[in-house]
Amino acid sequence: MSRVHIIGGGIAGLSAAVELAPQAEVFLYEAASIAGGRARSFYDSALGCKIDNGNHLVLSANKYLLRYVDLIGSRSRLRIAQRPLFPFFNLKTQKLWKLSLSSGKVPFWMFFNSRRPPNMGLAELWSFYSFLKADENTTAIECLKSGGLTEFLLKPLIISALNTSVESGSAKLFANIIRESLLQGGRGCHPIYPLESLENAFVNPALSYLDKFKVHMNFNMRIREIIFEKGRAVALKTNHDLLHLSQDDFVILATPSSIAKGLLPNLNAPDEYESILNIHFHLPFMPSLRGIIQKTGFLGVNLGISEWIFVKDRVISVTISAANRYASISKERLVSRVWQEVVLALRKNLLENISQLKMPEYRLINEKRATFAATSSQNAKRPGTATQFLNLVLAGDWISTGLPSTLEGAVRSGLAAVGELGFRSAISQGYLPINN
Repeated sequence: MSRVHIIGGGIAGLSAAVELAPQAEVFLYEAASIAGGRARSFYDSALGCKIDNGNHLVLSANKYLLRYVDLIGSRSRLRIAQRPLFPFFNLKTQKLWKLSLSSGKVPFWMFFNSRRPPNMGLAELWSFYSFLKADENTTAIECLKSGGLTEFLLKPLIISALNTSVESGSAKLFANIIRESLLQGGRGCHPIYPLESLENAFVNPALSYLDKFKVHMNFNMRIREIIFEKGRAVALKTNHDLLHLSQDDFVILATPSSIAKGLLPNLNAPDEYESILNIHFHLPFMPSLRGIIQKTGFLGVNLGISEWIFVKDRVISVTISAANRYASISKERLVSRVWQEVVLALRKNLLENISQLKMPEYRLINEKRATFAATSSQNAKRPGTATQFLNLVLAGDWISTGLPSTLEGAVRSGLAAVGELGFRSAISQGYLPINN
């Protein structure tokens, strides 16, 4: 049986391992003590509860991620919305509005004020055409028309999907998001997120699956160097050992791009990054939800620092994308401002009087290199799956998947790496299913 060494235990590495487990002897090396990469969870002793590193809102159109979920048997651990419904709160007007998509591909929702962004003009729909026709150098802002659709829906979606500003974000990358979501109709836009935690939905079930196939899991093991001879990887150097590879061994390098560049000579990869801030507020009581957030569990926010608010048990989590722009604001001032926004957005959706509650204990997580900056220039630096070395391939949401940094892109990259090595895979050799 062939042996495959996977360096990196994030979602890309786990995706590759899950696909390979029935076909090969798999060795997985992870520098941290836990798997999951940016999709990790941990117990916060100060808050006295488990929290996620960040929030990941998935769509029903993310078919490769959902296939991964079904393979590891964790679909029951996801909250899958029954409708393609996205509530937003406008901080300026202090009014709630809903994006309620049509179930089919015909966008009837566009013709009903109650189902679309406020002050939306039908002329703004030209923005979608501009995105779909955008070339590699077009920025997102060049495709946008003025109006409610842009201000209240497209701009927030661009920032959260690309984790990059609309001024510099790649229109082509966002166009691929449109192709795989809105153009598929409401059936592809049902919101999905973990019922409990990221690790409970995407990580621990994968580890249990891999254990059944006796995959060799090596935590707290950093690969310091890959040794090459005659166009092949021949050894992996760890902190304490040198692991020699046989002629039939393969390597999948599934680390962040910054780590991969240190292990592979002359690798061209993204080298500019954007941060994501997540603030987790731990309430002193179990909230009883009502209104729209009882149906969805989350809320988009317009015209504030906050972008998405998730309520899960006693934890209110706020996500702020493209957060480099807030680097100069003090932590205390930022968190205080965000809590004020949370109170405004949720006071009509919580039975308890949240407006009289003083700011609870919180944890701010600043993922400084959360994603590569999804600009045209950085997108051009993304490598393919194959490398110059015969037995080594790449995986990670930063390779050329056609998508920005997403869980779906990470899973696809792992499948593509498996296919590139000639193993059976949902994504065949040299092919990533995206319309570039």
